[in-house]
Amino acid sequence: MAGRTFPHGPHRNVFRENVQEVARLLEIHSEVSGSNRGRRHNLEVLNKSAIVLLVATWESYVEELAINSFDFLIKNSAKPEDIPRRVRVLSSKNLKNSKNELDVWALADSGWVEVLKQHQESTIKKYVKTLNTPRTSNIDEIFESLLDLKNLSDNWYWKGMSKVNSHQKLEQLITLRGEIAHTVKASNSVTKSNILEYKEFLSRLATISHNKCNRHLLDICGKQAWRTYKHGQTR
Repeated sequence: MAGRTFPHGPHRNVFRENVQEVARLLEIHSEVSGSNRGRRHNLEVLNKSAIVLLVATWESYVEELAINSFDFLIKNSAKPEDIPRRVRVLSSKNLKNSKNELDVWALADSGWVEVLKQHQESTIKKYVKTLNTPRTSNIDEIFESLLDLKNLSDNWYWKGMSKVNSHQKLEQLITLRGEIAHTVKASNSVTKSNILEYKEFLSRLATISHNKCNRHLLDICGKQAWRTYKHGQTR
């Protein structure tokens, strides 16, 4: 693989574009408030909007990373046996539970691909679209269900940030978004520094998650899906 250029992860590109929208809110904040020091309470609405955008960006990223990873897995699997056993077991549950005895024929020829895609759709709907909460437990569930990638969030740590603290920080962010979305208020003030901190935090989670999925797909398929990324000292 030396010297070979791998494609960008499309989910990564979208994530960066969405984060720029958050950055634009911060620019507006600076344009309105000027360079004087001190908190601007009348501009906190911009900070709250940025929190909502950040969580939406993270939610979209998780969904797109899961979909793109699963699509790569199917595309590079010539036969059902190339798919991790746990994924095949989970995908076949609907067939086992079906009252229509002819549904088993859905596996004939290349029908197994369609069965896997239905599993993908139901998994995304269950853990992302319906619950609308990209929390640690849901994220771990979706990647284990689709890729047999266990405990993705165990990789969310770096210098100065433990795995436990990263889980707690994500939970705090999602809870804060919930307060803003449902009551337009937050238990604590939301500052510009909070936005910058969460923006950096999610960028690290996105980088680590992408690279872990990339390595996992390489182990399964023998092919690397996308290029590896680095965010600061985080890989």
